[in-house]
Amino acid sequence: MSARIPAAGLLLILASPAVCAADDVYVELLWAPTPADALARSQTQLFIADGQHDHRICVAANFKDTEVGGLQIDVRDAKGAQVSHTVHPDYRGRKKCYAAGLGSTGEAGMWTVDAVLGDGRRGSAQIRVDRTLEASPLYLRHDQPYVAGRPNYDASIPPAEWVGKLVWAMEVDAEGKVTHVEVETAEGVGERLRDRALAAGWLTRFGPDPARAQTPLRWRHTLEFAPD
Repeated sequence: MSARIPAAGLLLILASPAVCAADDVYVELLWAPTPADALARSQTQLFIADGQHDHRICVAANFKDTEVGGLQIDVRDAKGAQVSHTVHPDYRGRKKCYAAGLGSTGEAGMWTVDAVLGDGRRGSAQIRVDRTLEASPLYLRHDQPYVAGRPNYDASIPPAEWVGKLVWAMEVDAEGKVTHVEVETAEGVGERLRDRALAAGWLTRFGPDPARAQTPLRWRHTLEFAPD
């Protein structure tokens, strides 16, 4: 690979995936549903409210089923107006994903997703929402993805062993297509997540950039795992 390929990337420093504050509700936003037993998921910064995309809102409060009093999910647009309100009385705390209710009339911009449990715990996340993909500023930027694939948690790895580092790199062409994925660094638990990192790379999405016709973008995603 050419040394002239420009590099950009993202660094995340994580505690063991088994660590979760008792009063936290984790909200994650996905570009598309994750198939059962998938190695990675399509974590996104962007939703498109055109009725043609099956975006997902995922909520996690516990690592096993418990009584949490159900769940309600509220979505508010860029002006703070409520776009949708859904109630899930059967929610038991374990991570579960639901169709994102985006409607068709909300103001484009940064939206807020609130997840509230019946036991009072809550969490929230923000997401850019646009009417069309082509009009979104996240799609039009040239050096960052709007969907960054993320390795799924491997429950077979004991919590104490979630220490290490994982770096994978993608090459991206002029149309925004990932054409190559490779693991650059795999230390500690990262060695056991190689296949998941490769799968995450192929899920990553970029907007187009004609300049990449001569020099593809090389984009890196870095995860560092450390004890809480």
